[in-house]
Amino acid sequence: MRWLILVLALTFAPSAQAICVLCSCNVEPDSMAFGAFAPLDNAPLNGASNIKVTCSGIAALDAVTLRLNGGVNGTVAQRRMKSGANLLDYNLYRDAARTQIWGTGSGGYAAVEVENTLGLLGWTSNTPVWGRIAPAPATPPGSYSDTVTVTVEW
Repeated sequence: MRWLILVLALTFAPSAQAICVLCSCNVEPDSMAFGAFAPLDNAPLNGASNIKVTCSGIAALDAVTLRLNGGVNGTVAQRRMKSGANLLDYNLYRDAARTQIWGTGSGGYAAVEVENTLGLLGWTSNTPVWGRIAPAPATPPGSYSDTVTVTVEW
C-alpha cells in the first residue's frame, strides 16, 4: 500500500512597491498545484505556474523586477510547505530545468527581470515559474501548502 501526499498547493500573495510616479502594476499569480505523489517512490515531483503582470502609466516602464520571498515556512534557499506540524521541502525556479532558484535578488538568489520590449504605455507579461518537491520517502501523508509573496519593482 502506498501513502500519498494528497494535495500540494502553492499560492502567491501579490504585493508591489511604487517607484515610478503614476505607474501601476497589477499582479495575478496562478496557484501551483503539485498533485499527489507516493513518497516511497523516492522521486521528485514537479509543478509549473505563471505570474501575470499588467503595467500602465503616463510613461512607459522599461522593465519590472519580480522577486519571490522564502514563503511562510522556509527561506529562499529552502522553501517548505506545511501540513499540521509536518514540513515538506520544495523550491521555485527561474528555469524549466529547475537549476536556478528564484529569489529576492540577494544572497545569491536572483530575481527575474521582465522587459517591456515594445515600449508600450500599457503592457502585460506572463512569466513562468517552475517548482520541485524533493524526494521525501518519510513524509507523512497530508495536504501541504505555503504562501510565497511576489514583489514587483519598477
